[in-house]
Amino acid sequence: MNNLEKILVPTDFSSESINGLAMAVGIAQKTGATIHLLHVIDIPTPKDFNEVEITNLDLASEKNLHEPEKVYLMKLLKETKSKIDALKKDFDGKVNINAHVSFDRITHQINQFAEKYQINLIVMGSKGTSENEGLLLGSNAEKVIRTAKVPVLTVKQAVSEVNLQHICFASDFKDVPKIAINLLSLFQELYDATIHLVKIITPSTFELSSVTRQMIKRFAESCLLENYTINFYNYYTEYEGILSFAEEMNVDLISMTTQGNTGFMRMLTGSIAEDVANHADLPVLTFNEFA
Repeated sequence: MNNLEKILVPTDFSSESINGLAMAVGIAQKTGATIHLLHVIDIPTPKDFNEVEITNLDLASEKNLHEPEKVYLMKLLKETKSKIDALKKDFDGKVNINAHVSFDRITHQINQFAEKYQINLIVMGSKGTSENEGLLLGSNAEKVIRTAKVPVLTVKQAVSEVNLQHICFASDFKDVPKIAINLLSLFQELYDATIHLVKIITPSTFELSSVTRQMIKRFAESCLLENYTINFYNYYTEYEGILSFAEEMNVDLISMTTQGNTGFMRMLTGSIAEDVANHADLPVLTFNEFA
């Protein structure tokens, strides 16, 4: 059953955010999902005026705005519409894309929009740690990873074709949230993917191999995964271990989730997931049950 019906793609019209849109379009072509393209303008506006459908730029009836504000906002909206129209033209006919403009802090608007429109997945472009320019990059992407109530997929590289044949899923495999299981199963079905299940073992989290193997096997069987590998990978730190394992296995996507607040599973409440998303060249899919 396809439960990936609505994908949110924030854009600041940078090349990185376009990479995110291309990834979302590829997934939407497989799932039939509708893409909601969101541009956030970070300027102060009246409390009751924070979102505009880009197909309707008529602000004449907006009583909360004075005339100079209307003129200024109309100019911004027209410029934004022109950029969005050009962006949509690049993907014309491939998928259904709805465009929106919001006014507020970007992280707040992304999360609020995701809740309002019952978004199933957020796809964001990111430069990672080397540069911190652009509205959607650096700390903003990290905040969305940390706070979003739906899965977040960060993308760095240009995407010509979405082909997720090998997926790494890093976890402690204790009480994995259902949303992670459902999306992994969907991707496996859509792309005939092999799921490489892995637990990173560091010097401070040693456990017997037999214990780890049985835990991962029970998880895979409970999720009815059909094509998977069981892995436990020794490394000095968790996030470096995930990156090293993903490179060694030549995967197409890194995914991870969190349960608990200590050690390895502090991924999304601490910094591990953000470190992986920042340093990996691959797309990184994160789940945050505690937002």
